[in-house]
Amino acid sequence: MPAVKEHMKSSFRRTGKAYAEIHEWIDSEYKNPSGLRRHDIVNIPENMKIVEKRFGSDAVKEFLWHIKEDFSPPKGIARRIIKRFL
Repeated sequence: MPAVKEHMKSSFRRTGKAYAEIHEWIDSEYKNPSGLRRHDIVNIPENMKIVEKRFGSDAVKEFLWHIKEDFSPPKGIARRIIKRFL
C-alpha cells in the first residue's frame, strides 16, 4: 500500500493537484485499525458521498484512485494480506 506521499504524487501526475487532504483523511483511519471503513470496498458508495461533501466532486475520482492503488500490486494491500496468510 503506497504512502500518502506516493498517492499525492500520483494525483499530481493525473490532475496537477496533490489532493493531500483527501489522502491524509483516507489513511488517517489507520490510527484506529478497528474502524477501517474508508478502505473497505463494501463502503465505497457511502464513502464517495462523504468525500464529495467534504472535498468536492473532483476529489471523488482521487478517492477511487487511492483505493485502487492500495489494492494494486506490487505495494497493494491485497498482496500483503496474501503474503501474510499463505
